[in-house]
Amino acid sequence: MIKRMAGCTNCSRHSLSRHPYLSAKTVSTGSSGKVIILIVEDPDEDEDSSGSLFSGDRGHLFKELAKESGLSKHTLLVTSACRCGTGTGKKPSIKDVRSCKTHVEKDIEVIKPDAIMTFGALALQSLVEGHKLTSLVGGSITYHGIPVFPQFAVNYVVARPAALEDVLSSYRMVCNSITDGHDPEGQTTVEVVKTVADLTDLLDQWTKGWTMVA
Repeated sequence: MIKRMAGCTNCSRHSLSRHPYLSAKTVSTGSSGKVIILIVEDPDEDEDSSGSLFSGDRGHLFKELAKESGLSKHTLLVTSACRCGTGTGKKPSIKDVRSCKTHVEKDIEVIKPDAIMTFGALALQSLVEGHKLTSLVGGSITYHGIPVFPQFAVNYVVARPAALEDVLSSYRMVCNSITDGHDPEGQTTVEVVKTVADLTDLLDQWTKGWTMVA
């Protein structure tokens, strides 16, 4: 997929990126045979610097959430609505996302996921426009017959620990949508974390020692 992206000049962000054209990356390989695509808005500063999606703090948080919810039993791939970071934290515009839309569509066509999760309004808009993110978090829509579970961007979750409950709920919905809530041996895959206090404690453990960028 990186070769397919090379040389793309659909928007101006490629000229600002240290590692332009970042494409889909496998986060974990589960044993269930099911595949889920995670769509973030764009490479953050760590990822633009390293040339690899989910190479920094937010990747660590996603992996911990996947373990906590049971989602890591499935194969997870991450891609981005806008392929090029800027190294400055500048978010892409909707015009930038539209310029990359064909690349997101191609990832989905090639990977053929069982489910999709989007993180942030722009990630959602890379698939469909006209929906308000806040009204969809914790629920689902469909994209060409594939269930899509919208969620807030990860930086929103880190800044607001109470939102972590919505993230775990969304992960559980994905698990239930493709496994009926059970693993191949018939055992429940989801460990429920019930209170905001529990969630806050988990977030404190996962983010201890991190340097978060606002």
